[in-house]
Amino acid sequence: MIFYNNLLAKWFLRKGKKHCFMLGGLFFTRYKYLEIWEDMEVRIHARQFWECFLLTLLPALVLSLFFSWWWMLLPFATYHIFYWLEKSFRSHSVFDWEALENCGEADYAPFYLSRASLKEGESRLADLLKAEQIEMSWRTGFALINHYLANNQWQKAVETGKKYTKKYPSNYYIGLKYAKALCETGQYQPCISLLSRMQVLPNEGSYAGRAVYREANLYRAMEQLSHKNYKQVVKSVETSKEWPENLGVGKPYDNMIDNRLEDYLEAKAAAGQGDSRKTSALLAAVADYTISRSHFESGNLLSALALRESGKVQEADHMVAAWSTDFPENRVVQWCTAIYRGEKEKAVGMLQSRNDQTNTTPWEASFRDSNFDLIVRLFSTEQ
Repeated sequence: MIFYNNLLAKWFLRKGKKHCFMLGGLFFTRYKYLEIWEDMEVRIHARQFWECFLLTLLPALVLSLFFSWWWMLLPFATYHIFYWLEKSFRSHSVFDWEALENCGEADYAPFYLSRASLKEGESRLADLLKAEQIEMSWRTGFALINHYLANNQWQKAVETGKKYTKKYPSNYYIGLKYAKALCETGQYQPCISLLSRMQVLPNEGSYAGRAVYREANLYRAMEQLSHKNYKQVVKSVETSKEWPENLGVGKPYDNMIDNRLEDYLEAKAAAGQGDSRKTSALLAAVADYTISRSHFESGNLLSALALRESGKVQEADHMVAAWSTDFPENRVVQWCTAIYRGEKEKAVGMLQSRNDQTNTTPWEASFRDSNFDLIVRLFSTEQ
C-alpha cells in the first residue's frame, strides 16, 4: 500500500532528495502521485517485503518459543537483509529483473526508456524505438543516438542526430552526440560547422564538445596529409589548438596541454614542404615533452619517433625498450612498440582484439588516453 501526500513523509523527509520511505511493507510519500515507473518500483518492493515476512514468520515463531522472543524481529528484518546483501554484490537489484521480466506494456515513453536501460542489443533498441513512437522527446533521441554510437552504427547515429537536432536545435546534449557521429563518418566540415553554432553551458563534463572539435580538425589534417595538401594540414592543426568559448570549457595552462600530436602532424607537413628548419624545431618539441612516469600515454610513441627522425636513434630505442619494463602488462605499450618497430600486421591484430572485447577490461582502464584513437588513425592512414 502507498500513502500519497502523506504528512508523516513530509515531516520526516522534509525537502531532501528522498520523497518516500517504507515502514513494515507500507510506503509513505510526500508526493501527490508517482510516475508509473516509480509506482511500479515501490509496489514490487512492498510485495517482496511481505513475501519475506510470510516465509520467515513460522520459523521465527518456533525459534522464539524455544530460544528468545527476539527472533520475532526476523520477519521484519529479512527483506532488508536480503536487499542490502543483494545490492552489495550486484549492480542491479532484483527489482530490475522483476521489472524486466514481469511488467507489461504502457503508453508512456519514460517507461520504455527506463526498461531499455536494463536491456542490451536488439531488445534494448526495440524499447528505445517504442519510446520514440510514443513521444519524440529529446531524452529519447539522446538515448537512441547513444545506442547507435556505442554499437558503432555511425550512419544510424547521423540520421537520428539530424532528425532530433532539427526538432531541438538549441539542445547541446543532442548536438554534441550528432557532432560525434558526423566526425566518425568523415564529415569533418559539417561537424565543425555544427559545433561553431552550438552554445554549450559550462559544466563539469563539458570537455566533450572541445574534444570532438579537436578530433574533427585533426582527422581532417590527417586526411589532407595523405593527399599532400600541406598548407591545409597546417591550417587544420592550428584550428585544432583553439578552445572556442561556445563549447563550454576553458583553456588549461599551457604546461597542462599535450600538443605532441599537433606538432608531429605539423612537422610532417613542414617536411613535405621542404622546410627542414621548422621540421627540426617541431620534432624537438615533441621529443622534449615531459613524459609521466606514473602512467603511459600513446603520445610517447610520437616522442620516440621524433627522436629517431631527429637522428637520435639509440636514445629512441632505449626509450621504447624501457616501456616494456615500466609497463609490462599495458597493451597500449605493446601496440606502440609494434608501430615503432614497423610490425604493422601485429599492431592491426592487437587492435582487432581490442575492438572485439565485450565484457573484458578495456585497454585504457587506469588512464583516459584522449590521443590513442587519434594516433591509431594517423598510422592507419599513412602511405
